[in-house]
Amino acid sequence: MPELERQYQLLFDQNPQPMCVFDMETLAFLAVNDAAVAHYGYSREEFLGMTVLDIRPPEDVPALLAYFSKTPVGLVEAGEWRHRKKDGTIIDVAITATRLQLQGRRVTVASIQDVTERKRAEEALRFSIQQFTSAFEHAAIGMALVSPTGRFLKVNRSLCEITGYSAEELTQTTFQDITHPEDLERDLAHVRQMLAGEIRSYQMEKRYFHKGGHIVWILLSVSLVQDAQGQPVHFIGQIQDITGRKLAEDRLRETQSRYRNIIEATFDAIAIHENGVILEANEAYAKMFGYTVPEVIGKHVLDFVAPESRTLVSESVREALEAPYEAVKVRKDGTLLFCEVISRTYEYQGRKARLAAIRDITARKKAEAEAGRVQALLGSIVEHSPNMFFVKDAQDLRFVLFNKAGEELVGYKREEMIGKNDYDFFPKDEADFFTAKDREVLASGRLLEIPEEPIQTRHKGLRYLRTLKVPILDQEGRPRYLLGLSEDITDRKHLEEQLRQSQKMEAVGQLAGGVAHDFNNLLTGILGYCDLALERIGEQDPLRSDMGEIKKAGDRAAALTRQLLAFGRRQVLQPKVLDLNLVVADLERLLRRLIGEHIELGTRLAPALGQVKADPGQVQQVLMNVVLNARDAMPQGGRLTIETANVQAGRIGPNRHGSVQPGPYVMVEVADTGCGMDAGTLERIFEPFFTTKETGKGTGLGLSTVYGIVIQSGGCLEVQSEPRRGTKFTIYLPFVEEAAGDVQGIQAPEVTAGTGTVLLVEDEDIVRNMVRSVLDQNGYRVLEARGGNEAVRLAQQHEGTIHLLLTDVVMPLMSGPEVVRRLLPLRPDMKILFMSGYAGEDVLAHGLSGKGNVFLQKPFTPSVLLSKVRETLLSTST
Repeated sequence: MPELERQYQLLFDQNPQPMCVFDMETLAFLAVNDAAVAHYGYSREEFLGMTVLDIRPPEDVPALLAYFSKTPVGLVEAGEWRHRKKDGTIIDVAITATRLQLQGRRVTVASIQDVTERKRAEEALRFSIQQFTSAFEHAAIGMALVSPTGRFLKVNRSLCEITGYSAEELTQTTFQDITHPEDLERDLAHVRQMLAGEIRSYQMEKRYFHKGGHIVWILLSVSLVQDAQGQPVHFIGQIQDITGRKLAEDRLRETQSRYRNIIEATFDAIAIHENGVILEANEAYAKMFGYTVPEVIGKHVLDFVAPESRTLVSESVREALEAPYEAVKVRKDGTLLFCEVISRTYEYQGRKARLAAIRDITARKKAEAEAGRVQALLGSIVEHSPNMFFVKDAQDLRFVLFNKAGEELVGYKREEMIGKNDYDFFPKDEADFFTAKDREVLASGRLLEIPEEPIQTRHKGLRYLRTLKVPILDQEGRPRYLLGLSEDITDRKHLEEQLRQSQKMEAVGQLAGGVAHDFNNLLTGILGYCDLALERIGEQDPLRSDMGEIKKAGDRAAALTRQLLAFGRRQVLQPKVLDLNLVVADLERLLRRLIGEHIELGTRLAPALGQVKADPGQVQQVLMNVVLNARDAMPQGGRLTIETANVQAGRIGPNRHGSVQPGPYVMVEVADTGCGMDAGTLERIFEPFFTTKETGKGTGLGLSTVYGIVIQSGGCLEVQSEPRRGTKFTIYLPFVEEAAGDVQGIQAPEVTAGTGTVLLVEDEDIVRNMVRSVLDQNGYRVLEARGGNEAVRLAQQHEGTIHLLLTDVVMPLMSGPEVVRRLLPLRPDMKILFMSGYAGEDVLAHGLSGKGNVFLQKPFTPSVLLSKVRETLLSTST
């Protein structure tokens, strides 16, 4: 028996779960094991001087005493209670206890398990389910859970409002029952594809039958939820009412039809021509010159012009002049007549043409109308943007411009917004935030990106925006207006939160890549149309300065996009032979603005400085990152010096970062008189995400980027710093021996007109339209396709030569590389030029690899586009 008692005692003492023995009469602890001592924080001696009531919260004691009074000897039971540790922490415990007689006493032997974390997890799960249910029920758009067979399992209030049915009625039916028959098969085909695992989601426009009997147009987005075994559980559907938009599209088509009828019915003579060749004319035009309409089509406008006016009309056609002019015309029978001609550029069957009208109106009215053409073009771009555009005056921050997307987002008409500020529409804390950011942009003179800002809208509730703000300066360089571009990221934010909960990080990465691609497409359109507009605006036109500022803002936005895409991706460098003195001189003015007037900037540039071979943009980025770091180290002011010199490899110190090859180097050094760094900081300054700045003031990526660029360029770095003694960054790049005449600065690409047929494949309308316009205006014939299948069809139908295929890389249904693989067997001599808004590695992931592929990175300007097209056409390989 002693051996058996010893074994039981050992089992009690060494049990990993806390255990105790207490007297049922006095409730005093008689024994506790080591696990109980460690878990509760009391010593064994303290435990033996306490009762079980001492480790209970006071409010739990009455219930415990009542429980003990009803518990007979011999009962083995389990339950959950609350205990209190020595430090006061309240924990949840599960207790398994046995009541027995021991040496004449009634005692309880208890085993204790801490279940605090489990209880918290259960509570968190309940909260998460409540959050999802609330978001589902209160979503501003229709939401539904649908079984694989199509039956509605759960619907929200918005869907009931869209369809007119109650939730009870909808859950007794299927989506097939309320879908228009003409849309049903297409919808079911998508469902079958999802159930077969061919697609993960789909989106389509379709029609519902409203309970009231009328048709409701909706935009439907569907995804499939599967169980752990991959079996379908239900579909999640998002339903947005687009009936209003569809009605607007019908009205637009009716307007266009009426416009064509008006042209034909008018008494004015009207003709549409392309480069002078008449494409279409009305009866009045043909009758004016004594011809029939078929006789007029195909003739040149100069065929109707008297000799004395040919120079004037030729110039008008060639230069696409907008001003009205008087000319002498000639009829078929040789008689002359004087006409007042008014012409404008016209979108005709997918290409740019000119509409000429002979009207009995004053020249002044036509000139005023034509002077507003460029403003109308820009207004159209802004008005039809899917994102909110707004402009405020710089002094009072009152709205002076607001687009349609902004109206739909915030819920106020522009007539209500114009002349008022944020405090008239939004809660004070939001208005304070918007105003502070506006003032920050106007004070800095630079573009500011606000990744996420909440806004309380009139009808859509709380939304989240990603906003870009940039000042528009007057001719004296002072802020005149503030331009803002806001993207509604609410849906994406909610999606990202759901994806994070389910740990689907791959989908988050694809979403981020898509946003970058779309942003580059937008910038391509904005910058391209800016350049086209600038070509048509005179040097003295007051609009030219405003357009220039918009272009500068677009260029800065494009540069920001490239910087964001560069980190974490291996961008292909474009090295050029550079004179670092010229690079520093070109940057000096910008750097002075960046560092502020409280810092003195000086340069010591070595004469006869050697050349280096590096990417000019990357070198500029290196200098700007280092200078900005120096600026932040001198908040109270100081001196910053940039020095260049020719050095030999032997002069480079042993504490460098990067390898050194024997031979000459070119050095650029940035020294400041700031706060300096200690040895521990110096050891980590090039580590990604390491920063000594307070939260929100730095990403820790600036110097990591500097290191990567310099090392990839074949150079190395040295850093010298001590606390309160300033910092010196020294960058070494290998010297290259090339004749001075071979050193080329960063020049604008040569723009020349060309000839040939170009097959253009681009799914983004704004990019495709801009590219088509540029190529049309510069002598190229353009075959236009919105996707791969349409491109293959055009190539098969076109009888002439296609000299160049210009295609986007990433497109729905068929990628650019796949288009090339389909077309090259049909047209082996066709040259290929790819374009994309994705970063380098994203493009490679879509099949664009190997030597010989010519690539045009979005965003690009018309001049860069024309240069790359001409370069590709003149190349010797396809």
